[in-house]
Amino acid sequence: MLQNEFKEMFFPLKDKLFRFAIQFVKREDEAADIVQDTFLKLWVKRKSIKDIRNPETFAMTMVKNASIDKLRKLKTLRIDEIYKDPEYNHTPLDSLTQSETYAQVIEAMKLLSEQQQMLLKLRDIEGYEYNEISEITGFSINNIRVNISRARNSIKERLLKQEQNELVRDRTTA
Repeated sequence: MLQNEFKEMFFPLKDKLFRFAIQFVKREDEAADIVQDTFLKLWVKRKSIKDIRNPETFAMTMVKNASIDKLRKLKTLRIDEIYKDPEYNHTPLDSLTQSETYAQVIEAMKLLSEQQQMLLKLRDIEGYEYNEISEITGFSINNIRVNISRARNSIKERLLKQEQNELVRDRTTA
């Protein structure tokens, strides 16, 4: 594989790989190092990666594995925040409501298993298809669907419970 082919195949993935790495390690400098190391490893393997069916999935898997290795070394796991759409036009009330809901979702996500958090982020934030997530994680598609469904239901139930508690609190104080 020539340098130009390599650049065309992998450089457009740089930002996505960085976002994925930062979900694990939570520090931009560490995520940047992981992506840089991944590109270096890909470059070294450039002759054998011509045969890879999906280069993006291959690179994502490498980043995931490198991130997990880094976390094992650090022995710390931190929870990332969900992506916010910067183009959403907020009114002050929308902003307040959204930030309260956002905080509640973050808290609910912290209660999910690490696996459910990762799968939910890959599917709902990064937009990967189930078969791509399966290739990245090595989990079966059925396992992925079940875990994502359970994670979403868990978050939904927690948010509904909080909303009900607030309604009861409002009635008793009124």
